[in-house]
Amino acid sequence: MIEATLSFLATRLTRHLQARFPGASPVALGAPPQADATAAEALTNRVVLTLINVERHAAMPARAAQDGSVRTRPPLHLDLVFLATANFADDYRGALRMLSATMGFAQANPVFTRQSAPDLPEGLDRLALDWRDLDLQALHNIWNVLGGGYRPSAVFAAQIVTVDDALAGIDGIPIRGVDVEL
Repeated sequence: MIEATLSFLATRLTRHLQARFPGASPVALGAPPQADATAAEALTNRVVLTLINVERHAAMPARAAQDGSVRTRPPLHLDLVFLATANFADDYRGALRMLSATMGFAQANPVFTRQSAPDLPEGLDRLALDWRDLDLQALHNIWNVLGGGYRPSAVFAAQIVTVDDALAGIDGIPIRGVDVEL
């Protein structure tokens, strides 16, 4: 689900960037080029999406099934926190243009649903993009951990990614109610 979600966003962002900048390279998934020297050339002059954290989304209430039962293990709701890096080492102005266009993409597409995006990955009914504000120290820490020099970048979260293992709810009899005896 994680790879499918980030690939979906990379494909959609590629379309957006190529509409604004004909001939723009496709958006890539990967570690920032400084952190992975073997991939540096393949990631040059493009926007790179890097997963930097996976967070559990605030607890969502369990929904009852049509028969009134509630699953003992509800689906897992995640926020995929990712870095969008404009990797244009020899064209700083171009990097700033691509970063601005990437931010514009997130602003113009805050939510994807089956109606607005029929190509949404299987298992997702809704995907929200949220820009994350970071102070300079947090940004420094991210780039330090990633092992490279700073490139123009922004941090986003893809919210409500649901991981629902088909076997998670098959561990017993459905709960249909709670009785308390004193």
